[in-house]
Amino acid sequence: MNYGDIVLIAHYATEMHCLKIRPALIISSKEYNTRETDRILLPISSNITRASPDDILITDKETAFKATGLKVSSAIRAGKIFTSDISLVKRKIGQLGDKKLNKVREKIKKTLDLK
Repeated sequence: MNYGDIVLIAHYATEMHCLKIRPALIISSKEYNTRETDRILLPISSNITRASPDDILITDKETAFKATGLKVSSAIRAGKIFTSDISLVKRKIGQLGDKKLNKVREKIKKTLDLK
């Protein structure tokens, strides 16, 4: 599983008392993924009403939506970067298109104040 893949991952809720299966976007590079047993990810939420300025929206009206494997319009949370062991990744459900991946890169740069 590589950069740009949308996966389902077993992830603890904020309260750390229950494990849930949630979609996430892999943002770690091929080189990183080859040498490490974890992945760097961004969570994906179907709660788009809580959208923040750091989010990238993916709507079910977009032509590339079907390739994501998501069921409903969602938000990629670029301000919520996390790592997880590859063993918690259940399966790949889709792929984010290049246009949206470019938006993700830009949001990450802005969020982390990278030039």
